[in-house]
Amino acid sequence: MSRIEILLDNVEITSNAVFYKLNKPLSDYIINKMFTHIVKNKEGIRVTCKDSIRNNTRESNVYISFLIFYMERNPPFIKNLNLKERKYSYLLLMEVNGTLVVSSLNTPGVYKYLNKHIDEFGFEVIANTFSDLNPSYEKVRSQSTSILGDNIRKKVLEGVSLEKRIDGYNSIPLSVSLKTKDARNSITMSTSRISTNNGRGSIREFIDWAKSIIIGINSVNKDNFINTFATPVKLDEIKKKKLKPMGILLNLYTLEEKLFENEHDNYKICKKGIDGNLIEIPKKTIKEFFELFNEPLLIGTLKNKRYEIKMQTYNVYLKITNKSFLLYNKEFSNIYLCNNNLTTSQKLSTIINKEQNFTIIFNNSSYIYTNRELFLNKDIFNNIESIYSIIETYDELKDCKAEKSVNKFKETDTEFAQNTLFGIVEKNIWKNKGHLICDDLGDEWADHIAIYNTKEKGEIPYINFYISKHGESTTGASKFHDVIGQAHKNLGNINFKKEEILNKIRLWKSSNYSYTNISKLRSSNGAWDKIESDSIAVLENPLTLRNIYLVVSFLSLSKLKADIKAFNKNEKGYEHIPQLIWFISTFIGQCKEHNVKPRIICKP
Repeated sequence: MSRIEILLDNVEITSNAVFYKLNKPLSDYIINKMFTHIVKNKEGIRVTCKDSIRNNTRESNVYISFLIFYMERNPPFIKNLNLKERKYSYLLLMEVNGTLVVSSLNTPGVYKYLNKHIDEFGFEVIANTFSDLNPSYEKVRSQSTSILGDNIRKKVLEGVSLEKRIDGYNSIPLSVSLKTKDARNSITMSTSRISTNNGRGSIREFIDWAKSIIIGINSVNKDNFINTFATPVKLDEIKKKKLKPMGILLNLYTLEEKLFENEHDNYKICKKGIDGNLIEIPKKTIKEFFELFNEPLLIGTLKNKRYEIKMQTYNVYLKITNKSFLLYNKEFSNIYLCNNNLTTSQKLSTIINKEQNFTIIFNNSSYIYTNRELFLNKDIFNNIESIYSIIETYDELKDCKAEKSVNKFKETDTEFAQNTLFGIVEKNIWKNKGHLICDDLGDEWADHIAIYNTKEKGEIPYINFYISKHGESTTGASKFHDVIGQAHKNLGNINFKKEEILNKIRLWKSSNYSYTNISKLRSSNGAWDKIESDSIAVLENPLTLRNIYLVVSFLSLSKLKADIKAFNKNEKGYEHIPQLIWFISTFIGQCKEHNVKPRIICKP
């Protein structure tokens, strides 16, 4: 034991803690046993702390326990010398108002020691902690509810008042940073960790902060922004809704970071030899093994109370319990994550099932399982008015016969026919302001690009992309999938750089459209040198608006509304409507993330 004696008043900590529901009080024996076990496992040396077990001298109903210890290790950058560096750690437990508050530094989680006494509050409760304080969101880290290979699975968005710019449809929030009147805060939903950026403070200040957070946790109010995201539901929904697992994606990235991106290089992957001793597996071998699980895997039928996951190389099984899903694989059970000196180890299967590092989708695409929770996507029809608000109608589209040409183009053609989408864009939809260029064919960003540089009072410069798609009238999802895919591919191009637009202009003025006499410059009020200077001016103007238009002749707004109404009445033949709404909602969300205004132009 160290001769140093630390008082609780010597401790200053940050307002950063994990919050648990306390089902029954802890005891001196349980806490002492846990502290002893933690120090032993960490091979540490415990520091004497006075009155450190369930101390309630500050408030009679607030019990504080704290542990401080240190470890002596060789510095990782010095070899062959008997030099030691001392690293201190702490663990503080506070029992207050039916809650266990856990603050720690370099110590393991307490749930495995106290799981008979504590429960998690749950994803939704923690996420709404600051709902009473009118928060403004500055950073959102989220996960897609899709596991498809071409989707962005996780993303981080930063900005001012994100709640006004994005919504959470088709996403699960993992963590958020938000601003309230008095402070900046953050929440990590999966671990129930909450922090406030107000520096280090005394134990008295920590108590006051924790009690204010508990008030927020116990509030029944819900934050409007947070509740646009997918919502946690009870796991028994799987049985009630007869959900069948269809696909799984293992999220091994956190483990890969520990192994391959750890500056201290203090973890190894091992297997047990014939003699039972641990043998290190080369990192190249383990990388190749992990790569087999980087793509979504199909889940087969239920046999012997478990699902077989379809893989050519390994046998992997999935089993559902009352509380979670569990993965079984022989290789996972024979691979160990170890510290550098091989004194502690944990099976890969244990890590995966404990941390639930996988995502499961079902035959009902509204549900997804991840982070130990079953989530339900918000009803897409709740947001239907926002979809209607971006749709404009043009009567001219009722007479549209083709996308570019009704008959085969001729070399002498100088215009697109009026009864084609290209002709309607040029004569009716574009407002004859600035420059209009046909960018169809080749390395196209859009079918038409409009650039408007203005200094007129009350007018704002803009860059418009027009993406056109013709077809027979339908509310089917496949047509929209094509045009939205094209828009998504080119969203980044609407924020082009100076050299990129100048290179585009060189290509535009070098040839006409295809083999015709149709100039790629479709506006009559400018020349290529003027387009160059206006493009640069618009690009450099911080007020420039960016709009992307989907011009579709196959969609009618009145037909869309009628079909949605029929679907909501459970009439047959309209099963495709949710997918169509999902595509449009996805398009709106993608545009907002790129600070681009989405528009859809169709028939009345």
